[in-house]
Amino acid sequence: MTDGGRLPRTSFATLLRQYRQTAGLTQLELAHRSGLSITAVRDLEQRRTLRPTRRSVSRLTAALELGPRPAAILRGSATAGTDRTAAAGVAAPVGRPMVSILGPLRVQQGAVTVDLTSSRQRVLLARLAVSAGTTVSRRDLLEVLWTGEQPESAVNLLHTYVARLRRVLDPGRSGRTAASVLTHASGGYRLELDEDQLDLLRFQRLVREATEADGRTPAQAVARLADALTLWRGDPLGDVEMLSGHPVVASLTTWLTATALRYADLLDQCGDYAPVVDALRPIAGRCPLDEQVHARLILALGATGRQDEAYAEYDGIVRRLADQLGADPGTELREYHQRLLRQQWTGARRATAWSDTRPAVPVPIQAPAPVPDFTGRAEELRRVREVLVPSVDWVARPSAPVCVIAGLAGTGKTALALVAAEQLGPAFPDGQLYADLRGRSDQPAAAGEVLVRFLHGLGVSEDRVRGDDESAAALLRSVLADRRVLIVLDDARDAAQVRPLLPGRGGSRVLVTARNRLVALEGARRIDVTTLDTREALDLLAAIVPPARTGGDRIAALEVVSACGHLPLALRIAGVRLTTRARSTVADLSRRLADPRRRLDELRVGDLDLRSAFRSSVDQLPAPAARAFRLLALAPEPLLGLAAAAALLDRPTTVVDEELQQLADLSLLVGVGPGQFRLHELLRLYGRELAQRDEPARDRAAALARLAAWRAARILRDGDRRREGGTASAAMADHRG
Repeated sequence: MTDGGRLPRTSFATLLRQYRQTAGLTQLELAHRSGLSITAVRDLEQRRTLRPTRRSVSRLTAALELGPRPAAILRGSATAGTDRTAAAGVAAPVGRPMVSILGPLRVQQGAVTVDLTSSRQRVLLARLAVSAGTTVSRRDLLEVLWTGEQPESAVNLLHTYVARLRRVLDPGRSGRTAASVLTHASGGYRLELDEDQLDLLRFQRLVREATEADGRTPAQAVARLADALTLWRGDPLGDVEMLSGHPVVASLTTWLTATALRYADLLDQCGDYAPVVDALRPIAGRCPLDEQVHARLILALGATGRQDEAYAEYDGIVRRLADQLGADPGTELREYHQRLLRQQWTGARRATAWSDTRPAVPVPIQAPAPVPDFTGRAEELRRVREVLVPSVDWVARPSAPVCVIAGLAGTGKTALALVAAEQLGPAFPDGQLYADLRGRSDQPAAAGEVLVRFLHGLGVSEDRVRGDDESAAALLRSVLADRRVLIVLDDARDAAQVRPLLPGRGGSRVLVTARNRLVALEGARRIDVTTLDTREALDLLAAIVPPARTGGDRIAALEVVSACGHLPLALRIAGVRLTTRARSTVADLSRRLADPRRRLDELRVGDLDLRSAFRSSVDQLPAPAARAFRLLALAPEPLLGLAAAAALLDRPTTVVDEELQQLADLSLLVGVGPGQFRLHELLRLYGRELAQRDEPARDRAAALARLAAWRAARILRDGDRRREGGTASAAMADHRG
């Protein structure tokens, strides 16, 4: 009891954690001081032990060196129990749900462990918990619940699993009360937990506090990271096999590794190596080819008097790199090995002086939040992660410094990049930088403008950012050398605009979106984004349009998807138009989109205009390529070969090949095979509008006549070959060219 006989409002677990952090102690140090085990301290702070004994409380009070009033408050919170009704002699309710995912999945209601016997219920909870506080789309949930073909009743079964999980997480809720823990959101579901209820959120807070302390009070940063690492109980969700290898789960392990490396580097600066061995040994076992982890472990083993183990560890990773990758040790691993040979235990780490003197600034998280109704793109998200952050069982290749997401206007490149950035957050603990490069506008962002914003976001004072763009770019590379930052460059115009914004050596990575495939950007790996498949397109439409407006008319919805060419921007515009027309149905929308001559007029609402999006791409073309685009759109079919295109354009094949490549580089054509290109249906409609406006009628007629004559001649030649014993395959290969 405290002042006036009132029970304290703060739980024992929260108070204990606050007092320990104020004292600057890690959980391990408090355990040593108090004579309790590290497990006991951890269970008290994480509310797994809800009623500590008087003896334990006394030991903790003495170890924390609390004054009379804080000691009384801590004792009062312990005697108050887990619920105020317990103090009144009333049986305590089950309590708030607590979920642990940084290890095997564990669920508790108060002091009671809840067993989830259904494997799909466990998968559902695990997937929602990894993204707690954000909406997980229905499509994503269906994909993790059924990895193969989904049953026809999959959506109904999902509703059933959600309802059952709600009863587990919120057993006191009546059927008429709105759900507060597992809520329905547009197009999916969201798990609402605070950091006292989910270990992942506590981990995120501790890492955030460590980052804020780094540079001002390194000891406090070490303490926060130590506390964060104690939350890990093994492989995240290692007992949920259906989520094994899922990108959001892999990101947790990547985050653990990144946090442990930061912890090791801070302790290296302090000359304290014993905790490094404890932190890195289990990670090294899971990541046998991670040179960063093994380099620091080797040094820590040597510094703690275990040189034989250190040399054996080094020999082991060198052998694995040679046997599995045919590679030699990298620069960083060799540097740490030299430190081991010289017994150079402290100092001499690059960029330490900068790390110690840079001002304390918030970790920059500049990337905007993803759209809440984002759906699909699971394969593309997996590939982005594969490019930028190798998985823990990586063998084939290292990560790349730059990933380019390229595609036609309206394919959702920015939405994909922002979701990827959110999922990759754990792998880049030093934050995210974001810039809209305005590549499709008349005034693209200048490199100097972006560099200044990035440097300010990283805490560099204004007086240090003076000078030309080249000096600013060099300063950015220096600042990023010892950080792991994700740089998101949205809507890049060309490779020249991107180059000055790239980091140098180190752990920072760059994610670029562009209509231009940026083929001249050195070292970049590209992910070409196309249209959605039918199921993804229907899911996006369903996420935008309330179910009451579609009326369950699947046929009309399929017709809308087809008329929109499965293009995300077109589907979004169509969905918004439907929702803003009070009495309109999806069947009405389908009828309005059915007329190709008016379709582009219908696909415009507010500042969303498909025609405008296409125009900004076509305007970047040289005049010959722009004319080729207009005439190609007149062809009766969207698929054309090189020879057919040369006939239509009445130009040499070599010249046409170059023009088609220019169109493909801006994602206005999609290559579908050797010498074969496809023009998206909505682009064809736009190209025909331009041809009607800019090409004389006689030129349009002549182009189509040349194509028809070429096809007729091709058919005659193929017929002659068949009569002479040739195969029929050539005839099928191209009236298209």
